[in-house]
Amino acid sequence: METFLRKKTSVLVLLLGLALAVSPSAYGQEGKYTLYELNTLGGPNTYAYDINDAGQVVGKGDTPLYREGRVWQAFSGTKEGIQPLFSGEEVRSSAEAINRDGTIAGYKNGSAFVIGGGIPFTDLGLLPETSASWGFGINSGKKVAGYSWSEGVLEKAAF
Repeated sequence: METFLRKKTSVLVLLLGLALAVSPSAYGQEGKYTLYELNTLGGPNTYAYDINDAGQVVGKGDTPLYREGRVWQAFSGTKEGIQPLFSGEEVRSSAEAINRDGTIAGYKNGSAFVIGGGIPFTDLGLLPETSASWGFGINSGKKVAGYSWSEGVLEKAAF
């Protein structure tokens, strides 16, 4: 009898969980969030990685050269449209984070960078004995968090 009650309780918990999962009220008020489709940079995919309180969004998008070597480009913009950060350049780049004042951190051709918010493009370089770096976060003090590594070796260190 105890086993039967446990199974019955498990089924009820599972059903309650499923009901909450599909219920709009489980995530907050219905209609509170809006989904926007971003344009592309000419290729098949666009990936948004961060958004600030002003609605500025950053990420990466495939370019028309996507099929000939997976060239992707960092972008910034809003729901009205996105623009490549390095227009006219055939680079592999990704904008990973944006802070309150629009300063962006990311990756361009093997090196972490910061740009915007009054800062011109700045290559953040590499840590000793590494061959690449990537900026993943940026705070309001314009301090970038990321890591640097060497080919074939896991993350070397954070910066």
